Amino acid sequence: MRVSWPTDAQSLLLWSQLLLAWVFVAYFAAGDSPIVEKSEQQIAKTSIWYWVRAPFLLLLLLLIIQEYGLRTWVLLIILLTLVVALPHGRAYLARSGHPWGAEFEILINLIVVLSTATLLPTAGEAGRALIRIPLPPGRLAAIFLALASLGFLGRGGNHVVRGILTRTDSIPLLTSGKTKTIDIDEYNRGRVIGTIERLIMAAIVATGAYSALAFLIGAKGLIRSKEFENRDFAEYFLIGTLSSAALAFLFGFILRGIFTLLW
Repeated sequence: MRVSWPTDAQSLLLWSQLLLAWVFVAYFAAGDSPIVEKSEQQIAKTSIWYWVRAPFLLLLLLLIIQEYGLRTWVLLIILLTLVVALPHGRAYLARSGHPWGAEFEILINLIVVLSTATLLPTAGEAGRALIRIPLPPGRLAAIFLALASLGFLGRGGNHVVRGILTRTDSIPLLTSGKTKTIDIDEYNRGRVIGTIERLIMAAIVATGAYSALAFLIGAKGLIRSKEFENRDFAEYFLIGTLSSAALAFLFGFILRGIFTLLW
């Protein structure tokens, strides 16, 4: 079994399609919501949807790939295993209280990127386009890679930031008497704002308009400045914002590299 790395336009196009299919199923299918509470009942409600991902991803991969050699079957097994293991792993970490959510999310996706790159079917006519677009393969690959990157940044970034907040014990809490529970409303509000923020910041970095970054972060802080008197909220806000910004910067540079090399 020969292991290679995609270098020509056709191989890059096939690789980008596989990554986009992975992101679509892993992050936009049912059962993707970050698990905030650790209750068995809540986790059980969504766990049935975890298994639906595998046949859906398999269908997309079979539509994209035309050549079925040993490498292809190994790749299919890896991807189908990971797409089911990802949500189950999140549920286990939430239930057990282990603060490895961010590392787990990043590791799974690194394995996907490396396995799809090194176990690609033979270049050339190995893949088929689900939709015909009149653009050169290199530019199509750039578009698909950008969509996959933005998809992970928007939805996968929520899980990474959630893991970082858990590790630093900075999840927003509601105090009721002597008990503290997770502030679901604040957490969900932060998820939505964080997703929009990361996408905007990544676009700003990709286009090199760095002066707009200071305005964006400053405006966000100004709007909620009165709440900074609460130390717990201030830590949650600061850690969440910096984590989102770091991801946005990383993917902004990735997007710039993609379009510089392939467009």
